[in-house]
This record gives sequence, structure tokens and C-alpha cells, in this order.
Amino acid sequence: MLTACQYSERGKTCAVGPGLRTRPYTGANLSPNQLVLTFDGAPTKAMAAIGDYLFANGVQGAFFVDGASIVGGEQKAVLAGLKSHAHLVGNRGYTQAELGAAHDLEREVRKTDQLILPYVTGDMFLLRPNGGISADTATHLSSVGLSRYVGPIGWDVGAGTSALVHDDDCWRQSLGVADCANGYLTAIRALGNGILKLHADDYRSADLLRLLLPQLKTELFTFMRLDGIAEIQDALLQSGGKPGTQGGAPGCSEY
Repeated sequence: MLTACQYSERGKTCAVGPGLRTRPYTGANLSPNQLVLTFDGAPTKAMAAIGDYLFANGVQGAFFVDGASIVGGEQKAVLAGLKSHAHLVGNRGYTQAELGAAHDLEREVRKTDQLILPYVTGDMFLLRPNGGISADTATHLSSVGLSRYVGPIGWDVGAGTSALVHDDDCWRQSLGVADCANGYLTAIRALGNGILKLHADDYRSADLLRLLLPQLKTELFTFMRLDGIAEIQDALLQSGGKPGTQGGAPGCSEY
């Protein structure tokens, strides 16, 4: 039997786990000077450039993509390149609407789920929606077969602070890349560790990363992939994921 929107065949359900929760996963318990790099946006050439740059510098990131932006072979090639470079591809929702305000919660997550499935590594299904996740939203998404998702994936550096540590706000305010980089460096030094969030569909963010990464390495910061965070790793294992996997063939499919 098919679901109402013909997303999947019943009987082909992938592994289930503890389900989504209301409290974001963060990197608060990382070691001092340890960072995790994450990126949001559409799979554009700018995202590919960021993925290539990280790979060339021995760093693995996590990229949360908008499903509605995956419209053809060019976007799929970007996602394939990210996976081949041992980056993680995660779900940011389909329409960029806040999840709690979405007309159809299941559609908002599952349409992107279907599109990114070939590029998900090791059955590690990660969700960073726009807006928070309420208890009712988490329960509903679990009830429709999406409890294998781990999320919401939050961030630490710059959360709730000035616009100088949010790259999209930097560009909206016409700030230069160097000024934005200084804002990030100040916040990173003050916090000392955690998950960093950048946007990956603007070349200025790629230029920002080219300033940040060498300086952070000079200051002896180290970088971990998102699935190395102990709390996220445990949730992924409970959900049928294989933390530490790099690349590989597509895993469980409901489509």
C-alpha cells in the first residue's frame, strides 16, 4: 500500500530509532579547541567549492540541504561530490518554511528525504529544520515513519549573539568577508569549542571559510565530523546509522 502522497511502500520501512526531540543537539561537550563544521543551503557550485576546499584541507563537514533546490543533475552532482569527499548530507526541509508552520509536516521532511537518500552516508539521517521542533511535531514525524532521523541539529558558535557571527546576516548588512571572519574568530575563541554553522550557497561564505580555517589551525583548533559527537553518535546508532562511515553505496530505501 502507498501513502497518500505515494512517498513509500509500506513494508519497506527503514530502521527506527528514538525519534526527534525538542532540544537541539549541540557540541557543548566537545573537547577544548574542538570544532564541528556544518553548512546550510542549496546544493550550488558555491557548496561544491566549500566541499572541495574542506577535502583538500583534511576536514569533513555536514551539509544540510533544501530539497526544493535539488532540481536536476547539476545539484545531484554537487551532493555526490560531497559524499565522495566524506562529508555528510543532511535534511533541512523542503520549502525552507519553519517546520512548525509547514502545511504538511511529513511532506516537508520526506520529500527532501527522498531526494537526498542516494547521498546519505551510512544510513545517518540528520535533520536541521528551520525553526524548532515541538513535542507534537516530533511525535507526528515519528508516527509517520521518520523516527530514524536524529535532530534537531543545532549549533553553538554564535547562537543567539550578534550578526557578526552569522554569515548570511553579514552579507545582508554589506559587511566584508574579513570583518565577518573576525566576528566568527572572536566568538570561537570566546566559546572554545562547539558546532559552527555557515551557509554554503554564497561564494562569500566560501571566501570566509578560506580565512577562518587556516587561522583556526594556526591556533591549534581541531575538527571533528558531526557524527563524532558522542550524543549524536549514540542516537545514530540507535537509529540504525553507522557513524564513522565514509562514502559507500546508498543504504536503506523506502522509495
